[in-house]
Amino acid sequence: MQVVNQKDVLSNEQSSQPAGQPAGQPADQAAFICPGGIISQAVMEKTGKPASYWRDVYCDADKLYQLARATHDFGQTDNYAVPLCLTIEAESFGAQIDYSASFCELKIRDYPFRSLEELLNCESKHTGRRDVVLEVIRRLRVADDGVAVFGNVTGPLTLLAQLIEPDIIFRAMLRDKAVLHKGLQKLLTIIIEYGQKQIEAGADTLVIGEPVANGDILGADFFAQFAAPHLANLIQSLKQNLSDKKIILHICGRINNLAEELKKLPFSM
Repeated sequence: MQVVNQKDVLSNEQSSQPAGQPAGQPADQAAFICPGGIISQAVMEKTGKPASYWRDVYCDADKLYQLARATHDFGQTDNYAVPLCLTIEAESFGAQIDYSASFCELKIRDYPFRSLEELLNCESKHTGRRDVVLEVIRRLRVADDGVAVFGNVTGPLTLLAQLIEPDIIFRAMLRDKAVLHKGLQKLLTIIIEYGQKQIEAGADTLVIGEPVANGDILGADFFAQFAAPHLANLIQSLKQNLSDKKIILHICGRINNLAEELKKLPFSM
Protein backbone atom coordinates (compact mmCIF):
# COMPACT_ATOMS: atom_id res chain seq x y z
CA MET A 1 0.00 0.00 0.00
CA GLN A 2 1.26 3.43 -0.91
CA VAL A 3 0.99 6.29 1.59
CA VAL A 4 0.64 9.61 -0.20
CA ASN A 5 0.79 13.02 1.46
CA GLN A 6 -0.35 16.02 -0.57
CA LYS A 7 0.75 14.38 -3.81
CA ASP A 8 -1.93 13.63 -6.34
CA VAL A 9 -0.27 10.85 -8.30
CA LEU A 10 -2.11 7.87 -9.76
CA SER A 11 -0.57 4.69 -11.05
CA ASN A 12 -1.09 3.78 -14.69
CA GLU A 13 -3.82 1.33 -13.74
CA GLN A 14 -6.09 4.25 -12.80
CA SER A 15 -8.95 4.69 -15.22
CA SER A 16 -8.00 8.33 -15.81
CA GLN A 17 -5.38 8.66 -18.53
CA PRO A 18 -3.02 11.53 -19.31
CA ALA A 19 -4.57 14.17 -21.54
CA GLY A 20 -5.26 12.83 -25.01
CA GLN A 21 -4.78 9.19 -23.98
CA PRO A 22 -7.84 6.95 -24.49
CA ALA A 23 -9.23 5.40 -21.31
CA GLY A 24 -8.19 1.80 -20.81
CA GLN A 25 -5.02 2.15 -22.87
CA PRO A 26 -1.48 2.03 -21.44
CA ALA A 27 -0.22 5.48 -20.47
CA ASP A 28 3.22 6.82 -21.30
CA GLN A 29 3.30 9.01 -18.19
CA ALA A 30 1.73 9.26 -14.74
CA ALA A 31 -1.66 10.93 -14.63
CA PHE A 32 -1.92 14.44 -13.20
CA ILE A 33 -5.06 14.60 -11.07
CA CYS A 34 -6.91 17.10 -8.94
CA PRO A 35 -8.98 15.39 -6.24
CA GLY A 36 -11.11 18.47 -5.70
CA GLY A 37 -11.15 20.82 -2.76
CA ILE A 38 -9.54 24.23 -2.57
CA ILE A 39 -7.16 23.23 -5.38
CA SER A 40 -10.12 23.70 -7.72
CA GLN A 41 -10.08 27.42 -6.94
CA ALA A 42 -6.81 27.75 -8.86
CA VAL A 43 -8.77 27.85 -12.12
CA MET A 44 -11.12 30.66 -11.08
CA GLU A 45 -9.01 33.52 -12.43
CA LYS A 46 -8.37 31.58 -15.63
CA THR A 47 -12.08 31.13 -16.27
CA GLY A 48 -12.82 34.81 -15.65
CA LYS A 49 -15.68 34.07 -13.23
CA PRO A 50 -16.88 36.77 -10.80
CA ALA A 51 -15.85 36.77 -7.14
CA SER A 52 -19.26 35.53 -6.03
CA TYR A 53 -18.97 32.42 -8.21
CA TRP A 54 -17.18 30.16 -5.73
CA ARG A 55 -19.71 30.65 -2.95
CA ASP A 56 -22.61 30.05 -5.33
CA VAL A 57 -21.52 26.84 -7.03
CA TYR A 58 -22.94 24.40 -4.50
CA CYS A 59 -26.42 25.83 -4.90
CA ASP A 60 -26.39 25.70 -8.69
CA ALA A 61 -25.73 22.50 -10.67
CA ASP A 62 -24.82 24.43 -13.82
CA LYS A 63 -22.14 26.46 -12.04
CA LEU A 64 -20.71 23.47 -10.19
CA TYR A 65 -20.58 21.51 -13.44
CA GLN A 66 -18.74 24.37 -15.16
CA LEU A 67 -16.20 24.59 -12.33
CA ALA A 68 -15.61 20.83 -12.36
CA ARG A 69 -15.08 20.95 -16.12
CA ALA A 70 -12.80 23.99 -15.84
CA THR A 71 -10.49 22.17 -13.44
CA HIS A 72 -9.88 19.68 -16.24
CA ASP A 73 -10.13 21.95 -19.27
CA PHE A 74 -8.11 24.91 -17.97
CA GLY A 75 -6.04 23.17 -15.31
CA GLN A 76 -5.01 20.37 -17.68
CA THR A 77 -5.79 17.68 -15.10
CA ASP A 78 -6.55 14.15 -16.21
CA ASN A 79 -9.79 13.83 -14.27
CA TYR A 80 -12.98 15.63 -13.37
CA ALA A 81 -13.47 16.33 -9.66
CA VAL A 82 -16.58 17.74 -8.07
CA PRO A 83 -14.95 20.34 -5.80
CA LEU A 84 -14.92 19.19 -2.20
CA CYS A 85 -17.09 21.12 0.25
CA LEU A 86 -16.60 20.07 3.85
CA THR A 87 -19.94 21.52 4.91
CA ILE A 88 -22.41 19.42 2.89
CA GLU A 89 -22.58 16.50 5.30
CA ALA A 90 -22.50 18.90 8.27
CA GLU A 91 -25.55 20.65 6.86
CA SER A 92 -27.40 17.35 7.12
CA PHE A 93 -27.05 17.67 10.89
CA GLY A 94 -28.35 21.23 11.03
CA ALA A 95 -25.13 23.22 10.67
CA GLN A 96 -25.65 26.77 9.38
CA ILE A 97 -23.37 27.65 6.45
CA ASP A 98 -21.49 30.92 6.00
CA TYR A 99 -21.82 31.98 2.35
CA SER A 100 -20.12 35.37 2.77
CA ALA A 101 -16.66 34.44 1.47
CA SER A 102 -15.95 34.87 -2.23
CA PHE A 103 -12.76 32.96 -2.95
CA CYS A 104 -12.48 30.47 -0.13
CA GLU A 105 -14.38 27.33 0.76
CA LEU A 106 -17.67 27.51 2.65
CA LYS A 107 -17.49 27.34 6.43
CA ILE A 108 -19.75 26.60 9.39
CA ARG A 109 -21.13 29.70 11.15
CA ASP A 110 -21.46 28.03 14.52
CA TYR A 111 -21.34 24.56 16.01
CA PRO A 112 -24.87 23.10 16.05
CA PHE A 113 -24.24 20.86 19.08
CA ARG A 114 -22.85 21.59 22.52
CA SER A 115 -22.19 17.97 23.45
CA LEU A 116 -21.82 14.51 21.99
CA GLU A 117 -25.07 13.52 23.67
CA GLU A 118 -26.92 16.20 21.70
CA LEU A 119 -25.47 14.80 18.49
CA LEU A 120 -26.51 11.26 19.38
CA ASN A 121 -30.07 12.40 20.00
CA CYS A 122 -30.49 14.36 16.78
CA GLU A 123 -31.92 13.26 13.46
CA SER A 124 -30.12 14.00 10.20
CA LYS A 125 -32.02 15.55 7.32
CA HIS A 126 -31.78 15.58 3.56
CA THR A 127 -30.21 18.69 1.99
CA GLY A 128 -30.62 20.14 -1.48
CA ARG A 129 -26.93 20.88 -1.96
CA ARG A 130 -26.18 17.19 -1.87
CA ASP A 131 -28.54 16.73 -4.81
CA VAL A 132 -26.60 19.40 -6.72
CA VAL A 133 -23.36 17.43 -6.31
CA LEU A 134 -24.99 14.17 -7.40
CA GLU A 135 -26.51 15.84 -10.45
CA VAL A 136 -23.11 17.17 -11.51
CA ILE A 137 -21.51 13.73 -11.15
CA ARG A 138 -24.26 12.30 -13.36
CA ARG A 139 -23.62 14.98 -15.99
CA LEU A 140 -19.89 14.35 -15.98
CA ARG A 141 -20.49 10.61 -16.34
CA VAL A 142 -22.96 11.08 -19.21
CA ALA A 143 -20.25 12.98 -21.10
CA ASP A 144 -18.56 9.56 -21.50
CA ASP A 145 -15.34 11.10 -22.80
CA GLY A 146 -12.93 8.72 -21.12
CA VAL A 147 -12.10 11.11 -18.28
CA ALA A 148 -12.35 9.69 -14.75
CA VAL A 149 -14.89 11.33 -12.43
CA PHE A 150 -13.86 11.89 -8.80
CA GLY A 151 -16.37 12.31 -5.99
CA ASN A 152 -15.60 13.49 -2.46
CA VAL A 153 -16.80 12.75 1.05
CA THR A 154 -15.77 14.21 4.40
CA GLY A 155 -14.01 11.97 6.90
CA PRO A 156 -15.74 11.23 10.22
CA LEU A 157 -13.41 13.20 12.53
CA THR A 158 -13.40 16.19 10.21
CA LEU A 159 -17.19 16.09 10.05
CA LEU A 160 -17.43 15.86 13.83
CA ALA A 161 -15.17 18.92 14.16
CA GLN A 162 -17.70 20.81 12.02
CA LEU A 163 -20.49 19.96 14.44
CA ILE A 164 -18.96 20.19 17.92
CA GLU A 165 -16.31 22.42 19.48
CA PRO A 166 -12.96 20.57 19.04
CA ASP A 167 -12.11 20.99 22.74
CA ILE A 168 -15.12 18.79 23.55
CA ILE A 169 -13.89 16.15 21.12
CA PHE A 170 -10.37 16.07 22.53
CA ARG A 171 -11.63 15.87 26.11
CA ALA A 172 -13.82 12.94 25.09
CA MET A 173 -10.76 11.14 23.75
CA LEU A 174 -9.50 11.07 27.33
CA ARG A 175 -12.68 10.86 29.41
CA ASP A 176 -15.59 9.58 27.32
CA LYS A 177 -14.24 7.29 24.64
CA ALA A 178 -17.34 5.12 24.27
CA VAL A 179 -19.63 8.07 23.58
CA LEU A 180 -17.13 9.53 21.12
CA HIS A 181 -17.04 6.27 19.18
CA LYS A 182 -20.84 6.20 19.10
CA GLY A 183 -20.89 9.72 17.72
CA LEU A 184 -18.39 8.91 15.00
CA GLN A 185 -20.31 5.77 14.10
CA LYS A 186 -23.49 7.80 13.72
CA LEU A 187 -21.74 10.19 11.33
CA LEU A 188 -20.47 7.26 9.28
CA THR A 189 -24.04 6.37 8.35
CA ILE A 190 -24.50 9.69 6.55
CA ILE A 191 -21.02 9.68 4.99
CA ILE A 192 -21.42 6.13 3.63
CA GLU A 193 -24.87 6.89 2.23
CA TYR A 194 -23.59 10.03 0.51
CA GLY A 195 -20.56 8.19 -0.90
CA GLN A 196 -22.70 5.36 -2.22
CA LYS A 197 -24.98 7.88 -3.93
CA GLN A 198 -21.95 9.37 -5.66
CA ILE A 199 -20.89 5.92 -6.86
CA GLU A 200 -24.39 5.27 -8.17
CA ALA A 201 -24.30 8.64 -9.95
CA GLY A 202 -21.15 7.61 -11.78
CA ALA A 203 -18.05 8.43 -9.72
CA ASP A 204 -15.02 6.31 -10.66
CA THR A 205 -13.01 7.31 -7.60
CA LEU A 206 -13.95 8.61 -4.17
CA VAL A 207 -11.69 10.91 -2.17
CA ILE A 208 -12.08 10.90 1.60
CA GLY A 209 -11.06 14.28 3.00
CA GLU A 210 -9.92 13.82 6.59
CA PRO A 211 -7.68 16.84 7.34
CA VAL A 212 -8.43 16.83 11.09
CA ALA A 213 -6.92 13.36 11.50
CA ASN A 214 -3.36 14.46 10.76
CA GLY A 215 -0.31 13.57 12.77
CA ASP A 216 0.25 17.06 14.15
CA ILE A 217 -3.25 17.25 15.65
CA LEU A 218 -3.90 13.68 16.79
CA GLY A 219 -0.60 11.90 17.01
CA ALA A 220 -0.19 8.19 16.31
CA ASP A 221 -1.94 6.91 19.45
CA PHE A 222 -5.16 8.91 19.10
CA PHE A 223 -5.18 8.29 15.35
CA ALA A 224 -5.06 4.53 15.99
CA GLN A 225 -7.86 4.77 18.57
CA PHE A 226 -10.29 7.23 17.02
CA ALA A 227 -9.51 7.74 13.34
CA ALA A 228 -8.26 4.44 11.96
CA PRO A 229 -11.19 2.18 13.02
CA HIS A 230 -13.84 4.48 11.56
CA LEU A 231 -11.84 5.17 8.40
CA ALA A 232 -11.46 1.42 7.91
CA ASN A 233 -15.22 0.98 8.35
CA LEU A 234 -15.89 3.80 5.88
CA ILE A 235 -13.49 2.50 3.25
CA GLN A 236 -14.70 -1.09 3.49
CA SER A 237 -18.34 0.00 3.21
CA LEU A 238 -17.64 2.12 0.14
CA LYS A 239 -15.48 -0.52 -1.53
CA GLN A 240 -18.41 -2.95 -1.53
CA ASN A 241 -19.93 -0.86 -4.33
CA LEU A 242 -16.75 0.39 -5.99
CA SER A 243 -15.73 -2.85 -7.70
CA ASP A 244 -12.29 -2.20 -9.24
CA LYS A 245 -12.45 1.55 -8.67
CA LYS A 246 -10.33 3.58 -6.30
CA ILE A 247 -10.52 5.25 -2.91
CA ILE A 248 -8.05 8.02 -2.08
CA LEU A 249 -7.50 9.12 1.51
CA HIS A 250 -6.36 12.71 1.95
CA ILE A 251 -4.86 13.80 5.27
CA CYS A 252 -3.26 17.22 5.65
CA GLY A 253 0.08 17.93 7.29
CA ARG A 254 2.87 15.59 8.23
CA ILE A 255 1.92 11.93 8.39
CA ASN A 256 5.25 10.24 9.10
CA ASN A 257 4.11 9.28 12.59
CA LEU A 258 0.91 7.79 11.15
CA ALA A 259 2.56 5.69 8.46
CA GLU A 260 2.25 2.34 10.23
CA GLU A 261 -1.45 2.82 10.93
CA LEU A 262 -2.12 4.11 7.42
CA LYS A 263 -0.56 1.00 5.93
CA LYS A 264 -3.27 -1.06 7.61
CA LEU A 265 -6.10 0.86 5.91
CA PRO A 266 -7.48 -0.52 2.62
CA PHE A 267 -7.42 2.71 0.62
CA SER A 268 -5.86 2.87 -2.86
CA MET A 269 -3.53 5.80 -2.17
